[in-house]
Amino acid sequence: MGVELSTGRAWIGIDQQVGHGSADALFALTDEQYTAALVDGAVDRQFMEDCWRGRHEDLLLFHPAGGSWKPELWWACRTRMIPPRTAGEVWWHIDAIGEPADGERAGISRSLAGGEALIAGGPDGVSVMTFRLVGDGAYPRPAALIAGLTAGSGREQARAVLGDPVETASDEFTLEGVRVRLGYVDDGLVEITLG
Repeated sequence: MGVELSTGRAWIGIDQQVGHGSADALFALTDEQYTAALVDGAVDRQFMEDCWRGRHEDLLLFHPAGGSWKPELWWACRTRMIPPRTAGEVWWHIDAIGEPADGERAGISRSLAGGEALIAGGPDGVSVMTFRLVGDGAYPRPAALIAGLTAGSGREQARAVLGDPVETASDEFTLEGVRVRLGYVDDGLVEITLG
């Protein structure tokens, strides 16, 4: 499962027979399907079976036939020693922290954010990223940034998804040692800052 960076379209890979082997064909997902899969860990089984049976050719983004086993611009997600308890696109952004601002990981991060992230950096690379969840310049898929949180989520929901904050009365958490600061207006989540 992922997002096509050039269009922002979410997709799911469905195994297809190709010659004597198999590879994933990529089918478009709605934002709702993508967000639900991030939260639940799986896409609706019936939808996946229908894609496999060829009932959603209108949603086909890539087919591995013709000798190409993966799309042209394909980046695998970094492997983590301990599987994270939190899902979402946030991991692509965390991977860009400390990387050169003009590097590949920062480019992927900017593309996922639709060019709308506020990014600060220095000689040590990207140091802070801020993603607005509402209004002009909002993240294109706010519910996919951190699975289980979206614009308007409350503090209790944030603690349920991210665990305990750094300090009891704060809105600051950590993911793999990276600070995650949540910004609220009228007790509703409106901004997420990494770094």
